[in-house]
Amino acid sequence: MRQLKRIAGELTRLVRQAEPAFFMGDMNDAWHPQRILKQAGFVSCFAALGMQSPPTFQCYPTANIQPVEPTVTEAIDLIVANKYARAVAAGVPQCYGEDTAPSDHWPVQAVYQLT
Repeated sequence: MRQLKRIAGELTRLVRQAEPAFFMGDMNDAWHPQRILKQAGFVSCFAALGMQSPPTFQCYPTANIQPVEPTVTEAIDLIVANKYARAVAAGVPQCYGEDTAPSDHWPVQAVYQLT
């Protein structure tokens, strides 16, 4: 979490006053990154819309496989923005290209209005 605290500090330092700013990526943790980024003024697209973040991990490699045993799913991929970008829509599409998942994570997508 030390690395994310440094990133949050740099985001705060680099972004000019009244400038929209975004940060996104695989956080490998469902709780602490959102807390740290929120303290720095960056809110997830789902939180901004009053939604619970859908799971982004773990994605099965093909559409035709069913897990033999229960697996844990987590919302560990984020798009966050400061108050100068207003989230309008967000989602986690579960898509396969010819039965193959694009990654072991589902993508996060969001639409923002710049204020």
